[in-house]
Amino acid sequence: MNSTGSSESIRPVRIAVVGLNFGRIIVRDLMRTPAYGLQIVTVCDRDREMADKVAAEFGVSACYDLDAVLADPQIEAVGLFTGPHGRADILRKIIRTGRDVVTTKPFEMDVEAARSVLDEAATLGRIIHLNSPTPCMPSDIIRMQECVHEFNLGRPLALRAETWAGYNEKANGSWYDDPVLCPAAPLLRLGIYFFNDFCPFMGDPASVHVMATRLRTGRPTPDHAHAGIRFHNGALAQVFASFCVDDGRSWQDRVSLVYERGTITRWIERPVAHVHAEAYAVVECLATGMDRPVRTQMPKGDYAGQYQWGLFARKVRGLPVVEPAALADPVYGVRLLDAIGRSCQSGSEVMVVADKPEAVAALRAAHAV
Repeated sequence: MNSTGSSESIRPVRIAVVGLNFGRIIVRDLMRTPAYGLQIVTVCDRDREMADKVAAEFGVSACYDLDAVLADPQIEAVGLFTGPHGRADILRKIIRTGRDVVTTKPFEMDVEAARSVLDEAATLGRIIHLNSPTPCMPSDIIRMQECVHEFNLGRPLALRAETWAGYNEKANGSWYDDPVLCPAAPLLRLGIYFFNDFCPFMGDPASVHVMATRLRTGRPTPDHAHAGIRFHNGALAQVFASFCVDDGRSWQDRVSLVYERGTITRWIERPVAHVHAEAYAVVECLATGMDRPVRTQMPKGDYAGQYQWGLFARKVRGLPVVEPAALADPVYGVRLLDAIGRSCQSGSEVMVVADKPEAVAALRAAHAV
């Protein structure tokens, strides 16, 4: 059994997908891969036309509000793909009915609400899984942690990350068009993976400064953005994300970690466009005393940012799974997004909301050198 858990011989978990603006992509992916151990029985969206269209396409029932979903006794779990603002309240409503949830990035925009709903889920014994950070550490993150220790890289000094795609979106009245709800949109929608999955290598964030511009898309929100992050230990990060680059290398998600005695670089290769299961991560390390970098190609489909559907199904069914001890904290990225929003509004550097001492201690332990 791999780190995400095999879903073989599992009685399929009956799941409803809520929020179809993005969720219809999830429905399509899950319908193509029944081996994940999930069976979609209902789709839900306030846009009745969209709900009916997706339901008809995939031969499932349609609902138009969450209450109808939660009133259906056959539904065992919920895939929640609404916008991040106020998502904690929706999650709380779901888990209080005894259902487990898989949801997407960004998890929330409010730090206190995010921490509160995760604490409540733990108290209730309910599952909330995200695709970033993943509940079970993916192979690329594991390999990067191994490199830090194997090659004695020393203290973390800097992170450089970049991602882009060529979008020609038009305004449609969604939250993507609201500069308050969707600040520095490329950072929120694409750069979020760096904040959730890789910035923790640098330590506890202290402050953020964002610069953003709008170059070409039809939305009123920025489509080209950069964030600078300063950490309490003196490390620095630069994260760039854009919707304005058409170079055939979309979503490569390249990130470099700089340490006292070496560097780690990770990127994604996509042999088949838009097929995540065929994509794979490459991790390269160069350290003091090496003649050439050590390069490792990771297994297909097992990299940061991917939904661990098989693991979710196994955990809902109460089956054994293999998980690394040190897992990422979903609230870490929420703290950065909160600061990004405030920096966009002020145009200046802002302090990151402090976390609980035990969360900071767990972060330091996970990335100790």
